[in-house]
Amino acid sequence: MTQKEMHNAFNRQGIKKVDPENKTFDPNLHQAMIEVENSDVEPGKIVDVMQHGYTMYDRLLRPSMVSVSKK
Repeated sequence: MTQKEMHNAFNRQGIKKVDPENKTFDPNLHQAMIEVENSDVEPGKIVDVMQHGYTMYDRLLRPSMVSVSKK
């Protein structure tokens, strides 16, 4: 219930969660914490999300902390 109210308050203020799962790394929205060698995924794709980021009316409040695949 508390989390639902927090998300409602965020939405009223224009704050949205950045969902980087299975997307290409964008340094404007993401902060790479780890590079992981993974032959199943193309280089530069986000493999894991450690901490979600937030934007407010298309301005970045906090970047998503992610691990990125490399060759």
